[in-house]
Amino acid sequence: MWRNGLSGKVLVAVLLALTAISASWSFYADNNFVRTRITSVPVEALPSGFDGYRILHISDLHGRRFGREQKRLAGVVRSSGVDAVVFTGDFLDRESPDLRPIAELMRVLPEGTPFVYVLGNSDVGQLSSSLADTLASRGTDVSERPVVIKRGGASLAFTSMTYDKSDQSALQTVATADVVVALTHEQPSSLDSAVLDSEMRGVFKATAAPSTDPNAIGRPSASPLPTLVDFDLLLAGHTHGGQFRLPLLGALYAPGLGFLPPADRVQGLRTEGGRAQFVSTGLGATSTEGFGS
Repeated sequence: MWRNGLSGKVLVAVLLALTAISASWSFYADNNFVRTRITSVPVEALPSGFDGYRILHISDLHGRRFGREQKRLAGVVRSSGVDAVVFTGDFLDRESPDLRPIAELMRVLPEGTPFVYVLGNSDVGQLSSSLADTLASRGTDVSERPVVIKRGGASLAFTSMTYDKSDQSALQTVATADVVVALTHEQPSSLDSAVLDSEMRGVFKATAAPSTDPNAIGRPSASPLPTLVDFDLLLAGHTHGGQFRLPLLGALYAPGLGFLPPADRVQGLRTEGGRAQFVSTGLGATSTEGFGS
């Protein structure tokens, strides 16, 4: 009996040790290696000119470098033969903000490839103005205006999830596009347009406090209620694929989603209400990786 009890304790200790090692390696690999995931997104009535259109979705760099002057990341961008590069926020680490990795990334992005982005919650702070200037040297913040790509007589618009009602030019651009790809940092709780609109109205009416992240749905704003755009695909980040993960079990916690979030909410593709959403696991981690980061 004593031997069986001891064996049981040893077995538990070994399993816990293996789990800790596996989780540690997973955390290290997730935040130090560049890995790509190819996903095909079905879009109804997709114009033939955009059939096979390739979007490279990057998120949550958090000031990380991948190779000297971002050469490893640049190699992935160049070798993938993509038609557009999209970034869904958190360029900076909010605890140790450093613009140099972002400036290096801007310099190595291939010329002629559209680069569009939105900011994230970690991008708001002392370097936000300098970050905006650095990003504007190469790309376009779609929270300010949509970017339209034309092919074979059809158009694809990269946009924000919302625009101010007074910005009729942006709203008209989105309304006339054949395909709409919206960007946000934090994903909404639902992709159904009625639920989205109701949720947005409830949160915006609840408080008039200024927003710290105008790109994140569900955050209050002092400005008038914006107009939600009709999109075919939503690209998001923020979850890090679950900031705490265990082998086989998956994500234990993700920011904004809480404990034991559904797998398709923390990474990858999901569809709801006739809309598609892809969530990137991100490339980097915050210096204070943990709950609420």
